[in-house]
Amino acid sequence: MTSSKASPAWPGFVRCVALAGAAALAAGLAVTLLVDPFWVFRDAPPWLAWTGGVNRHLDLEMRRAKPLQLLSRPADTVLVGSSTVYRGLDPADVAGGTYNLGLSSLMADELPLVARLIVARGDVRSVVIGLDYFSFSAMAGPPPLDPALAGRSGRAAAWLSAALSLRALAGSSPASIRAALEPGSWRRDGFKTTPDYPPAVTRRLLRDQ
Repeated sequence: MTSSKASPAWPGFVRCVALAGAAALAAGLAVTLLVDPFWVFRDAPPWLAWTGGVNRHLDLEMRRAKPLQLLSRPADTVLVGSSTVYRGLDPADVAGGTYNLGLSSLMADELPLVARLIVARGDVRSVVIGLDYFSFSAMAGPPPLDPALAGRSGRAAAWLSAALSLRALAGSSPASIRAALEPGSWRRDGFKTTPDYPPAVTRRLLRDQ
């Protein structure tokens, strides 16, 4: 008898849990779409005003963000390469719309996937590829671009992760966006304006290389 009396309460409890879960998902989605820490949904997200273009997540997770940026930016020309490209080739110097798809430590064997991403746009007229010595190194590079990005389902999953995931939600905190490791600020065309490094940073980079 006890179980039969208690059972009517379960549907109400389940509804409350479902509503709470839906509300939490909706709130998280609203925050990530508003702040847009990976800069893939909005032209001018609020963190630009907070930091002037400094964004830790674009520094550390550009391999997650830049492929999606490529698919959401107007561009007749795409610049491809490593950090020497995203810091050294300014899209503003190229006539027409240009996006800088420079990726930190881009390896030569990642170029076929980059080509698939560019072809997926369907409207790019020219590609400039700037590689450096380390692109052909046998040394282990950073985690490679996700091979799933070559397909529509993989790209859809990447869009969803940028909008609704714990990583995106945690990345929407102003403090986490400001906590950049390297000097410089990002622009919407994929270029990072970089001031001269302080001597200590230059020495650290030389040690790392």
